[in-house]
Parts: sequence; C-alpha cells; structure tokens
Amino acid sequence: MMGEYATQPPVDVKRGRRNLLLLFGIALTPVLLAMIMYFGGYGIPDGRTNKGELLQPARALPVQDWHFVAPGRNWDLGPESGWKIIYAGGPACEARCEELLHHARQTHIASGREQERIHRYYLGVSGVPEPARRAALGERFPGYEFLSCAGTAAQCQVPEGTPALYLADPLGNLILRYTEQADPRALLDDLKRLLKVSRVG
Repeated sequence: MMGEYATQPPVDVKRGRRNLLLLFGIALTPVLLAMIMYFGGYGIPDGRTNKGELLQPARALPVQDWHFVAPGRNWDLGPESGWKIIYAGGPACEARCEELLHHARQTHIASGREQERIHRYYLGVSGVPEPARRAALGERFPGYEFLSCAGTAAQCQVPEGTPALYLADPLGNLILRYTEQADPRALLDDLKRLLKVSRVG
C-alpha cells in the first residue's frame, strides 16, 4: 500500500506541470499567430492610408502634350515646384465641373499655411472653355491656370471617366484620382498627410 502511494505524484506537482504548460502555450501563441499571418497572409492590414484612387503605376505628367492657354508659360517641375491639383474635363464646364472646381479650391484654402505649396490647374481634354467662360470661371474660382490637351482622355494620359480631380507630386507624377463620388474630405486628408511627410514641394 505504501508503495502505491509513493509512485503517485503529489497534487502540487500535477498543478505545477499544468501551469507550466499553460505558460508555455501563452508564450507560444503570439509566435504561432505571427507565423500564420506571415506565411498565410491572414489578418494583415493592407497598409493603405490614401483615400483617393491610387494610380499604379504613377503617371508622369505629359508636359509635351499639356499646354498652357496663356502664351509663354512653361511647366515648372522639380523638388520646389509644389503639389498640383488638376481638374481634367471637357471644354464645357457645367454643374459637375463647377462642383469639382469648388471642392478643389476649398481644399486649397483649407490647407492653411501650406497653400503656397499647392497649385491648381484646369485641364481641358479635347479643348478648353471659350474665353468668356474662362473669365467667368476665373472670377468664381480664382487661382486656376488653364491647360489644353488636344485629344481624348486616354491620349492625354488621364484615366477614362472625366471629369475628375488628380493630385500630382512636385516631380510631375500623377498619383491620386478623385471622382465626384469621392468623399468630399478625401482630397484634403490625403493632401495634408502628403504635405506633412514630404520633403519636396
């Protein structure tokens, strides 16, 4: 009888082993989860912080095809040339066009002390508005420079589906697109973040 009791481990030893296994499992769980996420791709956030439609790959501004309506103007591209909000649409600027122009101007104003780092352009795909209409738009939405591109949206290297707003970096790359369906704050949120982290423009 005494021999049987001697071979059975005390209750404290059993409890200690169970606790040790539990601690080992707790310590091992994050490692196993990390391996599942790394090798299986589960539960990993996509890392997107932009709210506009990301253009992949970024498109270089086709400066050889986009021309300033005002004679004598040339593109200023480089680290100090500033960020560019570009409206791309047809020669007739109606309600949807005016809404996007207004939205871009309000975004520019809301950028506060960073306004000098931003420039706004109206790209007329297949032609620009008539002079009288340009003057009226200039009074209502001051600060725009008018550009022309004699071609379709695809030939002007902007995605189909104009009118839309585009954001270009100081080096002349179109990087984000905003349609009229986009969140009204999307452009401002993206622009503020880019201005904060960017060392150019």
